Amino acid sequence: TERPTEAKLTTSVSFNLIADATAQCIAKAKGSDKRGWGVWDALPPLRLVIWGLLSTPIVDRWLEFLDSTFGHGTDVPTLLKKLSIDQLLFGPWLLALFL
Repeated sequence: TERPTEAKLTTSVSFNLIADATAQCIAKAKGSDKRGWGVWDALPPLRLVIWGLLSTPIVDRWLEFLDSTFGHGTDVPTLLKKLSIDQLLFGPWLLALFL
């Protein structure tokens, strides 16, 4: 694609909105949301949109860093190195920011 950053941002925001709409529908169907089907909480999807707009470029740069450091290979040792570094260093930091 000619504009990869914009495409990734659009995808992230779209998935976040779909996920929140699904979560709100499930809560209403289970009866845990007593406000009824006509009332939607706009704050959670807004937070997710902001999170997607802020985190997507950071994650993208991190993955580019891993590729430049460990290579673009898809062999098991390379994947395990990238996965381990990601989960040990980046994952906890990103999760802490999300929470």
